[in-house]
Amino acid sequence: MSARTSPVVIPTVFATKPSEFHKRFELVTQLARQHQAEVQIDFMDGQFVRHSSPPISSVPALPSELVFEAHLMLREPRHCLPLLKEKGFARVIVHVEAHHDREDVRETVLRARALRLSPLLALNPTTPLEEVLPFTRLIDGVLFLGVEPGAEHQHFITSVYEKVEQLRALDEQVWIQVDGGVTPVVAKHLAALGVNAVNSGSYVSASQDPAQRLALLEQAMRVPRKRALLQRRKLPLHDIRLKANTIRQRVVTMLAHAQSGHTAGSLGMADVLATLYFHVLKYDPARPEHPDRDYVFLSNGHICPVWYATLAEAGFFPSDDLFTFRRINASLQGHPHVGATPGVENSGGPLAQGLSQAAGAAKALRIDGKQNRVFCLCSDGEHDEGQAWEAALFAAHHKLDNLICIMDRNNIQIDGFTDHVMNLEPLAAKYRAFNWNVYEVDGHDVAALLRTIGKAMLLSGKPTMIIAKTIPGKGVREFEGKPEWHGKPPSEEQAGRALRELERERKRLEGHYGA
Repeated sequence: MSARTSPVVIPTVFATKPSEFHKRFELVTQLARQHQAEVQIDFMDGQFVRHSSPPISSVPALPSELVFEAHLMLREPRHCLPLLKEKGFARVIVHVEAHHDREDVRETVLRARALRLSPLLALNPTTPLEEVLPFTRLIDGVLFLGVEPGAEHQHFITSVYEKVEQLRALDEQVWIQVDGGVTPVVAKHLAALGVNAVNSGSYVSASQDPAQRLALLEQAMRVPRKRALLQRRKLPLHDIRLKANTIRQRVVTMLAHAQSGHTAGSLGMADVLATLYFHVLKYDPARPEHPDRDYVFLSNGHICPVWYATLAEAGFFPSDDLFTFRRINASLQGHPHVGATPGVENSGGPLAQGLSQAAGAAKALRIDGKQNRVFCLCSDGEHDEGQAWEAALFAAHHKLDNLICIMDRNNIQIDGFTDHVMNLEPLAAKYRAFNWNVYEVDGHDVAALLRTIGKAMLLSGKPTMIIAKTIPGKGVREFEGKPEWHGKPPSEEQAGRALRELERERKRLEGHYGA
């Protein structure tokens, strides 16, 4: 794609009026000559995006000593390719979203190749990475939009970092370019992730000192590439369900051994924890404080048995440690204790405290310009607490889109059913009124959980609350849906029956049950 071996900054001409276009064209081409940079020109049709730009035919003669690329935010990009070639463009960037189907994308790419235009495919922030993967051998690179296309002065959407990281992990050679919302802080992260080029429009051309702004971006792009990127453990659905079953068996065993602890909520959240730790989260059990990790906060700390069982299964500590649960001076106490247990990010106790802790962590990460995500597990019952709603206000006010909360909506608390203690509905409407993204999902459907969390990770501008509808005591019919199991452990006899039932379910999952 390019002879350059180090990451580059490509200044962009973005304009909606002819007078503005010619002014920025002169400015950007002058900067490009001074910095030996390439130039991008944006074209918009008012259909694919809200704004329109001066047409391609109005572009003045392109200086032959510079390399120009055209970013086509157009509904029918293929029709423009011959004119771009005639004008002297070297590269063309077309959007996957502007095409009817994958065959249509392929035809545009092949048409560009036939005209000897170097083709790149662009992805909007919410478009799945999978849409571009079939074409990586046909194209010369992928451009990720860091903002919604067609407008200036937007903040970078942090979920784009993840897609960049995923593509670089899949293909070390593919050219990756990012356009929109790029500041020096953003550029440093992108360079560290292995991005080859960033585009900059208004940050450079609309500033008081464009040359200085361009120099700042070029300096930021010199940050060394991170070679050991923290990866997710993406198990298939079947294996995640088996992990959830293992976690439930360990919860029953540890509670029966300790003769203390909370059974219902712990069993009910096994599918959520298994989904997070075995498909979603970035973490390193050998380095629990890895700087690139995703953070997990547990607000309803009394269900820590399921967290401990999951952490053990993920390799943070030996599973034999689960037998020390609630022992005096042991690391696995009845509420989590930060610093004592590997993988635990917050100390628990007072309900709703974890929501505030998670929101504070998300804000701190945002201040530091970091891309880590914060996940917070919380309960429905703790929304009796005013602190829960204070945290919700704080997170929405600061637009913490790096915060995803998952609520255990199991309808019980220590005093009985939540509707009898304090009617919480309409929970979803309340969070929407607080300016959160809100999803409701079956908390035992792993596929649905993955889809919902995946959607939440692509959203920007707001925190997200996922209301996971769960069955307390899930997996053991003797415990399911009964408030009395909120805060008591099973006896040895009850645990035996529960483990036999869970083992039968495991055999069914493995395909051997009934054989």
